[in-house]
Amino acid sequence: MNSFYALLTFALSLHNPNPNWEKQQDHINGRIARATLDKMRSTTESLAGFLQDSALSFEQYSPVWHGEYFPEKSGVASTTRFGLSCSFYGTDGRNKADLLIMANDISPMLGTTVVNNKKFSNIRLSTNEPTRFWLVTADNDHLPYTPISRKEYLQEAIAELTATKEDLVSRLKTQIPIRSAAIQEAEKANAINEINNTWTGTDREVRTRIFLKNYRSDEDFLKNSIQKHTAGLDSTLLLMQSLLRRPAAELTKAAIITGEAAGFRGFEDGTADAAMLVRPNPDFIDHSLSSEKPQFFLVCWRYNPEETGAPQLDQQFTQQLDVNKLRDFLGR
Repeated sequence: MNSFYALLTFALSLHNPNPNWEKQQDHINGRIARATLDKMRSTTESLAGFLQDSALSFEQYSPVWHGEYFPEKSGVASTTRFGLSCSFYGTDGRNKADLLIMANDISPMLGTTVVNNKKFSNIRLSTNEPTRFWLVTADNDHLPYTPISRKEYLQEAIAELTATKEDLVSRLKTQIPIRSAAIQEAEKANAINEINNTWTGTDREVRTRIFLKNYRSDEDFLKNSIQKHTAGLDSTLLLMQSLLRRPAAELTKAAIITGEAAGFRGFEDGTADAAMLVRPNPDFIDHSLSSEKPQFFLVCWRYNPEETGAPQLDQQFTQQLDVNKLRDFLGR
């Protein structure tokens, strides 16, 4: 029996026979050498056969699947990406859940965060969405990505906010021109003369005092406007700069954040929907293996909790999933 027939042994041994899975046309996303494509197809079809025969009890569902194939170097360097995509439909004809099993590709679990006009990938560590990911590698300490350090994030974020502040100050200076001292003094004198000519006694004194208390030169008005509009940025920059002075051991930790740099309130380890910034690990790939060999697997499972029967299907799948069995087949 093909080794991949045992692939993804989800520790499932169910008694009810499963209906046949409907096979759709494969998606071939680019030009792939025939021999390489045949090997990937063999792996994917063995995987589909295993899932159909011994993985999940789908008698109340109609699984529809196809293979996904990508050419070499379109994903992780020197590997091909391939896998199986399957949708599960209920007796009402509605989609209940989707399963994607990919070899050599983590892109489905990645998001994007832009810092200082640079795009960083991110991995959301927890989510309220009904989507789950399992990344399977031969060694949990050797992954196809590396975290972005807190130091690097802070440096980039400080550069971004500093540039944002400089741009804001420049625009304010354009909007609030500074007139000459002579013009400003003449305007001030005219305002005081008008008070003197209009009011007498205590009223004049009070109005003159109020005017002088509230009077702002163009320079003062611009300064106050800059302080008002940049206060939030200054507060965030002060926080970032203080964190950047932390011990090196602290700064080498992964940058885990939510939102944009302007809204930064500290690193958010353990916060719901926080994301860890990452980049590809160039040292992960074993170049001694041929490109179609699986060097890691990503299992993606998504279900619609609003659909009848979908939560039960999700519970069944997640309880029976044993991704550790995948490790036996890495590199084969």
